[in-house]
Amino acid sequence: MYFGSLDSTTARRDAAERALDTAQKLQPNSPETLLAQAYYQYWVLRDYDLAKATFGRVRELLPGSSDVPGALALIARRQGHWDESVAYWEQTLALDPRNTEWLATAAETYAMLRQFPAALKTYDRLLDIVPNDPDTVASEAKIYQSEGNLEQAGKLLAGVNAQTPSFIAFLTKGDQLFLERHFDDAIRLIHSRLTESRDLSDIERLFNQFLLVLAQ
Repeated sequence: MYFGSLDSTTARRDAAERALDTAQKLQPNSPETLLAQAYYQYWVLRDYDLAKATFGRVRELLPGSSDVPGALALIARRQGHWDESVAYWEQTLALDPRNTEWLATAAETYAMLRQFPAALKTYDRLLDIVPNDPDTVASEAKIYQSEGNLEQAGKLLAGVNAQTPSFIAFLTKGDQLFLERHFDDAIRLIHSRLTESRDLSDIERLFNQFLLVLAQ
């Protein structure tokens, strides 16, 4: 919560530190405690070099854990070491090939690098585990949009409508209509979501109003 800025208050930071201190008192030599310390250095202190060193110590104790190369992949990406990040993702998925979180983030990394074939292949692996997952389907559609293949993107997004629970899928559908210059359809879609969906968060409602203005 602290790292993602959902709650970056001093109280949240102190709570994380107290939890780590308690774990260190209870099991100071536990690999899991050391792993928690590494995440604290990464997520709270944002001392990436220190975190990398601690994750390296964890790796010696838990050689089969995908947490270490997965975290190192994310740190390398944050530091702009893209080739290193990809190498760590390959290690992560070799250790934990059915971890949906790692698959999604690895595919996202490939997409950031515009390595679209690798990204699509990884998303397909994810869809083998969670078929028809709307966020994953939308992520694939975004890749086809980036390639200019609007026909294939449109096929993937054909079932997305104003009632689709996934905000990511809905936004990608909106992007599709914008790219196709179907602005009247976009206006109807966004207006329907704003008027018919009762469970929209305040952030989504505000964002959809902005999209409506753009379409108009």
